[in-house]
Amino acid sequence: MINIKYAVLQLIRRISTTFFIILQISLAFFLMFSVIEVKNSSGKILKAIERLYNDSSDMFTIFDLDRRNNENPERKKDIFKYLDENNYKHIISDKGFIYIDKNSNIKNLKEIFLPSMFSNEYYDGKKVELDYNGYKYFRLEIMEGRGFEESDFNKIEDEYVPVIIGNKLSKNFKVGDVFLALDKDMKSNKSFKVVGILKDNLSLLSPAGEYDIVDIEDYFIIPKREYKPFEIFDGKIFFGRKSSNLNNFKDRIEQNFGDMNVSVQVNLVDENLKNIEKALNTQKSINFITFIVVLLFSSVGFISSLLYSINKRLSEFGVHLMAGGTLMDIGKRIFAEVIIQISISFILAYRFRIYYLPYKMAIKDLYDAIIYAGVICLLISIIPVRNVLTINIDQLLKGRE
Repeated sequence: MINIKYAVLQLIRRISTTFFIILQISLAFFLMFSVIEVKNSSGKILKAIERLYNDSSDMFTIFDLDRRNNENPERKKDIFKYLDENNYKHIISDKGFIYIDKNSNIKNLKEIFLPSMFSNEYYDGKKVELDYNGYKYFRLEIMEGRGFEESDFNKIEDEYVPVIIGNKLSKNFKVGDVFLALDKDMKSNKSFKVVGILKDNLSLLSPAGEYDIVDIEDYFIIPKREYKPFEIFDGKIFFGRKSSNLNNFKDRIEQNFGDMNVSVQVNLVDENLKNIEKALNTQKSINFITFIVVLLFSSVGFISSLLYSINKRLSEFGVHLMAGGTLMDIGKRIFAEVIIQISISFILAYRFRIYYLPYKMAIKDLYDAIIYAGVICLLISIIPVRNVLTINIDQLLKGRE
């Protein structure tokens, strides 16, 4: 406690230098938060991409280069006939909200869902409606309960709609739970029953296309029962047989459409996923390099400030030794100064991060940040503390004019 007391007094004594050091280290920590969050979140996305690679080898999207194709009934008929004849199946899905009735017999709903903007009587839950093709294709693995059966996708007036929940929702929902949510008509409630719980770390491609990878750990997966045949093919995800040469496959589809006087661009999903992976790794590298540069700059200033302070306080240290103190006591005091400044910098950076990015930092990310801050604190302390412990005692007792 005595070392901390004297450390605080010393920092107050040189308040201007302390302020600028804390400001620099705070900036470094703010960047560190970004590095950690990007690293952990992109790591999760990269795992999802690795899993989707196995499912995407025969997936592709078609982009219509002439919007008039959709205004020509005969041409659309030819297009869909071609897709059907070649057994190119289409994944039909929707991503949005499921409006859960607050009176549902499920505990602690308010802890995991926000009140709905649609109505105060409901909570907003996240959902993906997936057709049978999509459900089979993405191989959503079940941890508990059962998966969907083909009959679950039929339009039948049963007493409840079966749902599969993401792993995070298993803290509040269990297999067999029945809850109320708005039906398709958005006017009346419908009963939904949890039939299965997914394993963790599962993702799928959203209806927005292959550039939107959805982490479904906190989603409700609902069988898509009512839908009209899609009226446009642009940007939709298809899958079917591919040749071993992907470029030939891509060229062949474009040529087949060209034979129908339809100008399209075919994108292979697995190639786009690789581009996403490359972009994520590039972003991680940029963030890390920026953090290291700022940290080195601020650390050099921090260490230089401490060494200068030590050099100016030799007389003070001499008095401390004459009073029965030791070099180790002085080293502990210097270490306490580092801890105090690092701690204040960390708290300021975290507060600014909350203000600047108004969403909760994951517990794992915060835990990693605390560990890294501790390591940085130790590394910065090495040179100043070693400098104190190796000072000649005679020089300390003599002091400096």
